[in-house]
Amino acid sequence: MIDPNAVHDAIFAGELFLEYLPTVRLSDGCCVGCEALVRWRRGDRVIPPMDFIPIIEDTPVSGLLTYWVIDTMGKEMGQWMRDCTDVNIAVNVPPEVLGRGGIEYAGYKANLLSVRNRVVLEITERGAPDRLGLEELKAIAGKEVMIAMDDVPADEDHLLAL
Repeated sequence: MIDPNAVHDAIFAGELFLEYLPTVRLSDGCCVGCEALVRWRRGDRVIPPMDFIPIIEDTPVSGLLTYWVIDTMGKEMGQWMRDCTDVNIAVNVPPEVLGRGGIEYAGYKANLLSVRNRVVLEITERGAPDRLGLEELKAIAGKEVMIAMDDVPADEDHLLAL
């Protein structure tokens, strides 16, 4: 059975990895960046994200995983972002980790501050940021960080006004 502790342990056991989904500009088909997506290899199989991401929501593991993704993305793709000034990378960020200071620190540790204007923080659809989260969104928006809503449902009942 998967529980938050199993995901926590997987982070430190090196079982997680990132895949990068290309972002393509529709007008000309050019790749303009990508989205970093976490995957979990456990033994000989890859566990789908929907089997573990919802389980860690609103737990400390959610923040730990988010910071791991930012750090790993910086190590794997940071130089590419510094070399190619016309690309961006999106990272999913659950609303419960916003406003706690970890996002900026993770970006700093991953050497991404110089390219932060091309990092897209995709706020996941699983909830709304609290007061601290909204304050951080306002603060980072002033620092040229791009903010997007991830997988927003199309019906009006799910719309969120920031």
